[in-house]
Amino acid sequence: MCGIAGYFGSNSGFSNDFLSNQANSLSHRGPDAEGFFRNGKVGFSFRRLSIIDVATGDQPCFSENKDIVSIFNGEIYNFQELRNLLNSKGHILTSKGDSEIIPHLYEEFGVDFLNQLEGMFAIAIWDKNSDKLILARDRFGEKPLWFEEFDGNLIFASEVKALMHLKRDRNLDYEGIISNLMFGYSGVSHSCISGISMVPPASYISYQNGKMTRVQYWSPSRRELDGVNMEQATDQLEELLLDSIRGRLISERPLGIFLSGGIDSSLITALTSKILGVSTKTFSLGFEESEFDESSRAAKTAKLLGTDHHETTLRLNPDWIFSDLPKILDYPFADSSFLPTYFLSKFASEHVTVVLSGDGGDEGFGGYDRYRFNIWWQLISRNKISLPALNELKVSNRRLSKWVRAMKFKDPYRRYISMTELISEDVMRSLIKPELLSGFSSSFVNQIAMPDEQSSSELLNFMQRHDLANYLPGDLMFKVDYASMAHGLEVRTPFLSHKVVEFGLNFPSSMKVGARSNKLILRNLANRYLDKELVGGKKKGFAIPRAKWIREGLSTQVSELLLDSGSLVRQICQIEMVQQLIRDHSMGAERDEILWPLIILELWHKEHFSAK
Repeated sequence: MCGIAGYFGSNSGFSNDFLSNQANSLSHRGPDAEGFFRNGKVGFSFRRLSIIDVATGDQPCFSENKDIVSIFNGEIYNFQELRNLLNSKGHILTSKGDSEIIPHLYEEFGVDFLNQLEGMFAIAIWDKNSDKLILARDRFGEKPLWFEEFDGNLIFASEVKALMHLKRDRNLDYEGIISNLMFGYSGVSHSCISGISMVPPASYISYQNGKMTRVQYWSPSRRELDGVNMEQATDQLEELLLDSIRGRLISERPLGIFLSGGIDSSLITALTSKILGVSTKTFSLGFEESEFDESSRAAKTAKLLGTDHHETTLRLNPDWIFSDLPKILDYPFADSSFLPTYFLSKFASEHVTVVLSGDGGDEGFGGYDRYRFNIWWQLISRNKISLPALNELKVSNRRLSKWVRAMKFKDPYRRYISMTELISEDVMRSLIKPELLSGFSSSFVNQIAMPDEQSSSELLNFMQRHDLANYLPGDLMFKVDYASMAHGLEVRTPFLSHKVVEFGLNFPSSMKVGARSNKLILRNLANRYLDKELVGGKKKGFAIPRAKWIREGLSTQVSELLLDSGSLVRQICQIEMVQQLIRDHSMGAERDEILWPLIILELWHKEHFSAK
């Protein structure tokens, strides 16, 4: 796990200081070592977090004749198998880890080698023979890779702040900002600064002679898994997860698990304990507010599984939010669960260097309530059940109101999108100044083709694939990467083995989601290891007491920040609407879903953009 950065192009004016500054700004991602490569118009900088092959795994790496140079951030879990393959083909490898296999695989197979990788990665390769730069990203966007193209040049980095060392005029990307306010993130490739983008998941870009080519090298397979019953499918899933976890346990540094108390992380903990046969360190985070706190559930799971459990509590710290958070987020990421993820990572990093997490279980196995809504919508639309029956679902009033709002859309794609919005498009149009909305569309969304026949099963598969292509990389994986790497902690996600994901997508929907429950097959597997009370409980999610914090502990700072005469919010929003949102929230209405993105946007702009 590392930080990577560099440049490539016709401009010979990139200095050694530029590479050094890039590396320094990524030092938190790789506190153990640094490395550089410079050859005419190409330069690479690298920061290392040593986990595998600690002694000889430094980067950059080279092919035998040094015509291929590479740096990468991440882990290749099947590297031993690939090393054996390269040895059989006559390649000479001098290290023992995964970094060195990349230039040799490229030399042997070209960019097709990406399909052979099982892991998380952001890769940069310079091919001297064809004078070409390759930037590639893993299938699910676990590792970030930003880039900027200008005047026949391309610069890239693991974080936006490492690009900003090149002083040049930059403008705000208002469409990205509006999308960020609507969804909490700006998509899988957009930033909120014009010209700065991210390599999309499961894709690579090739840059040669000042021209860029973008290729998607992988998408989930489609194959029906008919003729299997629940127990047979559960057996198959168990073996796939065990195999995925085994690969993710390879480490020369201490390893633990994020244990939230939910099914996904509890199941990963149980299967890891089965493999290791020894006590594993687990980490959880709780809140003083009981309605958000799941630490007792995590503690029960840890006691049942015999783990070495560690807990911490998150409390409101206004100084941290208004001073430290903007320095960490060089992109206005508005998912407030970043905060608990950041502090849980900080806590875990005091004990271990690597953790496993349960991320990806919801997307692969139908974990979100919006997947259940699909079933209820069809029943209501066919007059087989009344609208008030939605109350039986026992979801929050906020979520229920989103579902009712979504019902007005006949188009299933628009109906789905409305359930993922923080605020409705109508509210957005009353908030943002009209001149900024002309021509706006949520085009950042990587649209997945709707099925011709919109059965319950096909719609569920569509929503899963859409979330895997958008919400997972754009929101969840960004959050986990930035929050953990701020502390030099590596997070590995067993549910994001592409074999596990494809299995989850392709087996029958009746084994994933029902009208009253979700993740049915995961619950069935969890029943083999956990108490029914732990399996059947409703997970609260990794939310924070955001509404309470804004209303009570942060109210003065929020008003001063957003209503300041020089604020970005005043430039893009109808300020009377912002004032009304603040007043309504202070009086007890919940307006935090839009106030929080505005807060993050303003803090980001003040820290990273307005002062530049």
